[in-house]
Amino acid sequence: MDRIIWSPTAVADLAEIYEYISRDSQNYAAELLEELMLAPRRFQKFPRIGRIVPEYEIENLRELIIGSYRMVYELMPNTVQIIGIIHGRRDLKSALQPED
Repeated sequence: MDRIIWSPTAVADLAEIYEYISRDSQNYAAELLEELMLAPRRFQKFPRIGRIVPEYEIENLRELIIGSYRMVYELMPNTVQIIGIIHGRRDLKSALQPED
């Protein structure tokens, strides 16, 4: 993989996760944010490291579990796009729907 792209939704997810967790612990929020931001480095050598997202069963739509979160990403030619970061208790399909 040559490039890793963060979608605007994924960037917003990072901000929301940090904001929510930092209400209780800024240290833990910072540590989790760093872990989430560094995780995609794995995709450069092992883009298929994540499992196929069960709700969609599409070969190029995968997820990596990081703590309580699902990092959903799409494999494209020479690129991995991070689509979103969703808490494991949330409904993935509704969480990834664009808002009107």
